[in-house]
Amino acid sequence: MIDVSLIDNNLLALHFQPIWLNRLLLGVQKEFAQTVVERNQGMEVVDFLGFDEMTFGDEERLHQAFGISSRTRSNIHQMVARSR
Repeated sequence: MIDVSLIDNNLLALHFQPIWLNRLLLGVQKEFAQTVVERNQGMEVVDFLGFDEMTFGDEERLHQAFGISSRTRSNIHQMVARSR
């Protein structure tokens, strides 16, 4: 969980770097897959303009905001490395 007031008061530094939203959203989908099934719900990530393009953001803070665990982050990075 991120305390947004820390950002507003310049007490939390954001480190912008290249990120891909499709990879971030893949992590969200993987992180909550079991919970979605257990609750008999659905989760769909729909492509949008810029979905697979590089943008800039603080990857670590975005992962925290979306609740992506470090284990899932590691798995996504390994999968991306293998696809290169």
